Amino acid sequence: MMKTTTETLWQSLETGNLPSTGIVLRRFPADFLPEISAALHLPGQHPALAVQLADTSLLENALRQSFRDLKVSLVGAEQPPVFLIELQNPALREIFAVLCDDLAQHLKHETNPVVIARELRNRLQQWSLLFEKAAAPGLSPEEQRGLFGELVILNMLLENTVDPLTVLNGWQGVSGGIQDFFYTDRAIEVKTTSGNQHQTVTISSAAQLDESGLTFLWLAHLTLEIASGGNEGKSLNDAADDVLALLESNAEATIRFRAKLGEVGYFEAQRPLYEHPAYYIRATRFYQVRDEFPRIRPNELRSGVDTIKYAIRLSDCQTWLAEASFVLQNLPILRHE
Repeated sequence: MMKTTTETLWQSLETGNLPSTGIVLRRFPADFLPEISAALHLPGQHPALAVQLADTSLLENALRQSFRDLKVSLVGAEQPPVFLIELQNPALREIFAVLCDDLAQHLKHETNPVVIARELRNRLQQWSLLFEKAAAPGLSPEEQRGLFGELVILNMLLENTVDPLTVLNGWQGVSGGIQDFFYTDRAIEVKTTSGNQHQTVTISSAAQLDESGLTFLWLAHLTLEIASGGNEGKSLNDAADDVLALLESNAEATIRFRAKLGEVGYFEAQRPLYEHPAYYIRATRFYQVRDEFPRIRPNELRSGVDTIKYAIRLSDCQTWLAEASFVLQNLPILRHE
């Protein structure tokens, strides 16, 4: 697997002559405009990310907070001092390196200290929540199937694009987006079913199938079977590896993808949990949500109704079936030949 820039820098520090105490830094390449460095905090050799910021008062609130498995501090006698994000749990080193690379790439061309500080605060909150997921015993069977379906659709989009980063940035279901994929005015919501519930999908909110303000909204439905006998199936790990194979020549896109897997709770260290089952995709269908498609929209809820969850019988949705080629042709982020 491709090694992150952060991990490479940590290892270069670890193999050098280290002092007994203090902070040692190794800067990211010169084309990164902010002063971003991989760091080790000695004597414990805790891996860290260091960012030099002209106005450290912008991070005062973060310095007063606590974050799971992370310690934040201002270090160094130089002015301005360095804002240090230090990992406390060595078991999370691999995903922490991925997250540090993703943050560094996001800030690569940024010079505004307000924007840099805001991004650091936001990421600390996200990483703390993510590390809570890392402490959990893995994804539930339902979550595994849901992620499998999203990875299949993501793979389809990446196979038809020359801009994988834009495709990945639009994969928003893992980050709590209303729809799983969102691109300006077009969106795809993915549902995956197996067993006896193949023809019924659950909609988790009134906004999920609301096409208001969208040019196109599609519902993608994958019907899965547990592979057995002669059926050639794929595990959740296989689905993730298929996407990584498409991204192998693009380091930034690879890091972004691995960071997004972390957001949903899929971690490399837990891969043995997802070697089985293997899934066989019996069918993949797309429905264009429009006109009288059966759904409930926010403007149809009575006053006082706060949340809603409902099910759709897909056997009643045949009128709105759409070919996959139609979906691809109407996503401007894709390559159209």
